[in-house]
Amino acid sequence: MDPLFHFLFPLIVLLGVKVKIKHKLIVAFFLAFLAILPDVDIMIGVHRATFHNIFVTLLLPLAGVVLAFKYDKPPDFFWRKISILTLAFLISHPIIDLFTPDIFIHEKISENPGVKLLYPLSNEYFRIPTIPLTVFSDQPNTELNLSLGFLFYFLIIFMPVNHLERIIQKQEDRFKKRK
Repeated sequence: MDPLFHFLFPLIVLLGVKVKIKHKLIVAFFLAFLAILPDVDIMIGVHRATFHNIFVTLLLPLAGVVLAFKYDKPPDFFWRKISILTLAFLISHPIIDLFTPDIFIHEKISENPGVKLLYPLSNEYFRIPTIPLTVFSDQPNTELNLSLGFLFYFLIIFMPVNHLERIIQKQEDRFKKRK
């Protein structure tokens, strides 16, 4: 998927949801730039799998979430929110790349379409194949695959981010009950 997509959608999501963060516009732009971080591997000329795997896009931000939940203090839980948003936006990057239609892959990426989600442990490519649906012509409708990708993106990103305040509050309530 195009880096512009990876920049614009987190920006739109964060500006459109009910998250209370100081300096929301600045944070939104910072996180939107952070969401295109996995594409740095392509820009600097290393293999695309270097940053497009779950170890970089899931485990590193998850470590940030653990640290934020351990050390962040009330009342606003700024770092908890930032760490969860970072996790959501970074993990969304390789997942949405799984939905890249064949037409885009063959034009600019490589002869091996997909994402190496388990790199460096595995060199296997994963991807959601383009659905060969023809609607008004004999050419496959790549827009359907993109639409499924956008739907999936909003299910895994927009919905949890929209309820971020509740998620953090429930976690805090559970922590207080343990004490």
